[in-house]
This record gives sequence, C-alpha cells and structure tokens, in this order.
Amino acid sequence: LKGFVQEYVKPLSMARVKWQPKIYCTENFARTVKGGLSDLSCFNNYLRVVDAVVTFPCDDILLVSEYESNGLLKQIWNLKIDDSCHFSRCFVKYRLQNFSFLRPAMDNRSSQALLECKVQSRGYDLKKIASDELSMASLQFFSGDASYATAERKEALKSILRVAKQGEDDDYCPKTQAEEMLEMRGNGNMFSYSDLEKLCVELLCETDESLLGSC
Repeated sequence: LKGFVQEYVKPLSMARVKWQPKIYCTENFARTVKGGLSDLSCFNNYLRVVDAVVTFPCDDILLVSEYESNGLLKQIWNLKIDDSCHFSRCFVKYRLQNFSFLRPAMDNRSSQALLECKVQSRGYDLKKIASDELSMASLQFFSGDASYATAERKEALKSILRVAKQGEDDDYCPKTQAEEMLEMRGNGNMFSYSDLEKLCVELLCETDESLLGSC
C-alpha cells in the first residue's frame, strides 16, 4: 500500500505518511480505471473503497477488490468441501474479512467480526489473527475515516502522521495530509470537530518542533 500511495497519490507529501508496512494491496485493487496503473499519474479521484481484507498469521494484511474477494470465497468454500486436500489444509492460512465488520470488532475488543470466512489449517489457531492498532489506523486513514474509537488507535494514528522535519523549508503538515485524504474520499465535511482534527492539532502543538514542519 505504501508503494502505491508513493507512486500514484498526490500531493507528494502523502508518501511521507508512515503507512503500516504490513499492509499490501493487489494490482486489481489498485487498478480502478481501464488501461491500468501506467495510464494515470494520479489516482486521487479513483481510489477503491476498502471492503474486503485478507489477514495472515504473520499479521500481514492484503487489500483485495470485490472481484477478487468473490474468487477467494469460492476457493474457501471448495476447500471446506474437499477435506481430502491435505496440501491446502496444511499450507493455506488466511482469513477473509469485511472491513466494515472488522473495524467495530476491533473497536469493541471483546467482539468478533461477524462477517468473515476463514481457512482452517493444522497447527495454527486462526483466532490469534488480529489487526494491530497501527494497521487499523492506517486502514481507517486510507479509507477517509475521521473518527477513531480507542486511545491506542489515536496514538497509532499520531505516530503515522508524525514525520521528522527535513530542513527549514520543509512544509509537511499532518493537518494538510488529513484534509487531503478526507477530500479524496468525499468526506471533507467530516474533518471539523472530529477526532482526526483534534489529533492533528495535538501534533502541531507538540513541543519538539524538530518532529514537524510548519502549516
């Protein structure tokens, strides 16, 4: 995901956001216009909504398109039916989840995402697969969310938006990145008085001015 943002999302300062490196996306997720990635220099107005996510035992997260998630569902159903496929049961370990259900499950901590499909595998408890706060904060920010439910999530988002200043002429501003991302997602009107605005203000008020640029 970080590489896609660096290459195809503007302004260029958006690439300096500390996107969680464990989040990946398929080319099909990224390619939202006919002709592919090479035909556009900027995808700001064509970003795909985060819908289906695949989580792995190593905590990696893969963003997939609706078309790909349908194919994965078919594969999971076939694996459940074909119990003779020992190779699949041993080596295919992942959980397909809907982001709209995964987020409230993470917010509540005690609940489980109700819309998910998992591949059981030997020697591994798939219940241990969980998105950490940095991953969830990155996904919410990329989705254009302005509300962040937990204190840990808010701190994670601040760490993502906190960028070291690179010289006196560095004009990086976390508030600008946040407003730009919400505008891309059609949520610009949700910024004022939101958790996201408050967190950006807190970043700008940090005493260590070496961490941030000026707005």
